[in-house]
Amino acid sequence: MDTANNTYLAFQFSASELSAFAVASGIFTISLKNGKIVHFCPNDVQHFHDWLTAHEIRDIQKEERTKPTPPSTNKSWWGRIKRNK
Repeated sequence: MDTANNTYLAFQFSASELSAFAVASGIFTISLKNGKIVHFCPNDVQHFHDWLTAHEIRDIQKEERTKPTPPSTNKSWWGRIKRNK
């Protein structure tokens, strides 16, 4: 990892060009600051992930996990059934 040059071996973009990322099954989906989306499959998934976080590239999945779930205002359909006696 070359943090001084802001680059990662075999990845054509520098960290300064990156906006955010998500990873699934070892494939990184990366949003560039220019609006383009690129995909990258590094040889060492953990090392690339560490490089992204060392350069403070936003982890979209981490943000999604920390968002609070809004309360549900919908009652189940069972609550709408009235019993006749």
